[in-house]
Amino acid sequence: MDMTTPKNHFFALDIILKLLTTKKCIICIIQDLFYRFTMGLTYYGISMHTGHLGGNPFIAFALSGFVDLISGFLALAIMDYWGR
Repeated sequence: MDMTTPKNHFFALDIILKLLTTKKCIICIIQDLFYRFTMGLTYYGISMHTGHLGGNPFIAFALSGFVDLISGFLALAIMDYWGR
């Protein structure tokens, strides 16, 4: 069966229901959602409050942006070298 051309309108719903059939899949999905929510909340919480870290807020914001930029390129290089 070709996955790009669904036979019915409820193709995506069928896939989602198949994911939710086992207890292990449900637990993994809930864990993944929790981890993503926690990491996103932490990341945006820190990045939005760099001005409250002390010192000059403009320098703190610039350093935070620089570290974020460098970490993005570093993450890409590490994933290219080791894989996911």
